[in-house]
Amino acid sequence: MSGISYVLDCGRCGGESTLYSSTETKPFEYNSGDCLKCGFSYFTKASLLNKKELVKLRKQMSFKSKKLTNEEKNNCGEFDNLYLK
Repeated sequence: MSGISYVLDCGRCGGESTLYSSTETKPFEYNSGDCLKCGFSYFTKASLLNKKELVKLRKQMSFKSKKLTNEEKNNCGEFDNLYLK
């Protein structure tokens, strides 16, 4: 996995923090970071919105929802099995 690493100020304490970012990870970008001073740590985590959250987001974005095709459902199932365990 290749990407970019650099040092920046921690958003929590202002101390020295490392950041790693990769756009070559599939199927989504990966970012992580760790503060060397206070220990704050973060990373990309994949999850699914619940139905209420999804409806709210669609309204905010003026998205007209459509039902998933069978092919899209199969793709989602394969994705979930790989990345949401």
